[in-house]
Amino acid sequence: GPDTEHQATSGNEHRAHDPGTRIAVALLVQNPQLVSTVNVPAAFAQSGNRGLVLLSEIQELIGSNPGISTAALVERFRGSANEAAILKLSLLNTPETEDNENLVHTYEQLIKRLHLDDRYDILFEKKSTGTLSEQESMEYDELMQYLKHR
Repeated sequence: GPDTEHQATSGNEHRAHDPGTRIAVALLVQNPQLVSTVNVPAAFAQSGNRGLVLLSEIQELIGSNPGISTAALVERFRGSANEAAILKLSLLNTPETEDNENLVHTYEQLIKRLHLDDRYDILFEKKSTGTLSEQESMEYDELMQYLKHR
């Protein structure tokens, strides 16, 4: 049943469907100029969350093609595993994508939150295998506090 399926996927895997990730990708695809204001953390490229890896790919693509349009971006993903997702997200309408005035702020906050979530996942993984350094252990506790109260 659905239960066994749920157990098979790790916490990381299921984050790919985190609406925050989808909205961040949608915002970036729809507004490629965001790369000039907000940088996706380098760690995203190595993330276990496919959505974050995709974000970092899109940022790289825009960076090497300044002024690229949404349509051209979508075109670049034609034939790739992410083609359908990119096309869908390029057309996504949410309160976030419609709110042009706060676009940069919204995107910035999203990236920040996704980064903290990702960092938490990494540290949680290390904690469960007992490989946390003292420094990481402190960081983990701070993240726990932060994520609990948001």
